[in-house]
Amino acid sequence: MKIGLITSSCLRHGQFIRDITEAFPVSAIVIEEKTYGSSDLEEKEKKYFGELQSLDLFCDTIRCKKGEVNSDKIVKFMTRNSLDVVLTFGCSILKGEILKTSKRFINIHTGLTQFYRGVDSSIWAIKDKSLDRIGVTIHEVNAGIDTGEILVQGKIEFSLSDDLNDVFLKTCTRGFEILVDNLSKITSGEIKGAARGAGKLYQNKDMTPEILKSAALELPKLLQKHLSK
Repeated sequence: MKIGLITSSCLRHGQFIRDITEAFPVSAIVIEEKTYGSSDLEEKEKKYFGELQSLDLFCDTIRCKKGEVNSDKIVKFMTRNSLDVVLTFGCSILKGEILKTSKRFINIHTGLTQFYRGVDSSIWAIKDKSLDRIGVTIHEVNAGIDTGEILVQGKIEFSLSDDLNDVFLKTCTRGFEILVDNLSKITSGEIKGAARGAGKLYQNKDMTPEILKSAALELPKLLQKHLSK
């Protein structure tokens, strides 16, 4: 089975590459260049994944600019590698011809897709005062945004000291663990996808400084209540 990866260029994406390539033979990797949304997140990632400053890749690898992941160049690269399954994390939305270049695409979504799709799922769950809706989803990729059938889901362990970035990065690392643990069962058909409804779609344009500040203030109260149960 030929496995490919499509991801981005931040440290969390490097950890995704490392975790998958250490567990499975990977034939090809697409890395989309992206910048950090905040310096706080960048610094937090260094604490989680700082040792990934240098990452040696021993397979066919191509880099592209942000937004070019669906370009003819990447379609040709993917087609040339004849991949059986492509694992995606943190890249731009895949559409058009790119989705025809492999038999199957599987994505890590840092949220529970029956509640929240798109970006910042944990922040929207905190805004809704529902830590129980924070988690990670491994799902099939289709033409929609995080609307593919759910394969596996998981939750994270909270700590009283967690901030918004900790919660997000914990969903990332939990997603890597779940995918590594279950990929063989997924590709063999032992784990089959299931539809559980599509949650509300949030995009970058929906986030405001006020919502972010409100979620940051709400999180400690939710953690105190959650961990005292």
